[in-house]
Amino acid sequence: MQKPKMILFDYGHTLVYEDFFDLTRGGEAFFRHIADKSGIDREQFINHTVELYTSYSRARRELALELPCDCFTQYLRDYYGIEFDVGETELQTAYWDAISPPNPMPGADELLLFLKEHGIRTAVLSNLWYNEDVLSSRIKRLLPHAGFEFYISTHKYGFRKPHKEIFDLALRMAGLSPSEVWFCGDEPNADIRGAYEAGLLPIWYTSEVNCPYKFSKEPDPTVPYCRITDLHEIEEMING
Repeated sequence: MQKPKMILFDYGHTLVYEDFFDLTRGGEAFFRHIADKSGIDREQFINHTVELYTSYSRARRELALELPCDCFTQYLRDYYGIEFDVGETELQTAYWDAISPPNPMPGADELLLFLKEHGIRTAVLSNLWYNEDVLSSRIKRLLPHAGFEFYISTHKYGFRKPHKEIFDLALRMAGLSPSEVWFCGDEPNADIRGAYEAGLLPIWYTSEVNCPYKFSKEPDPTVPYCRITDLHEIEEMING
């Protein structure tokens, strides 16, 4: 197996996992940051944010296109005639931290240190509606050795994995050919089929760690892939 020049990582349940997923807590976070709450019914506002998130999430899945979280927050501003007391990145961070507090996946930081010491470049490619600053700050808080060259959040491109264009963008940003890059992720379709069809080596990471936002099990990938159950197995793949 050829040693990669770069490994691209998915974000969720690959580098980081969440203990729970609670949209009500997210609505509460938004409400706390309303600059002037006069005339805003707290319970109605929070319930509305849950309904809106659910609608946005369904559209993202069914259309296989990305929507930015900015649409969500701007709708709330315009619908309620409000302003928030923090900037957009801080607002999205507060919301995301509230609905699903993050934890590092077992062995993630040790693997990143190993890759850095072996001169293997790394980057992140995530189906996400939060912006890159929100994504990168969350990862850096948890993984001290996260020396990623770049972070791609699909929030501003429209394309989502498994669309080939988003993988092609990552390759172009890296200045590498598909044969020089591995992709590690947990989603059979978005990550594994997407990476394979873009010409990257797909590594399917199936962890025992619970994922609270996965409500149904996907079938196994139908394309060739390498499978790991522990991130340290990537070190073994590289060492041969």
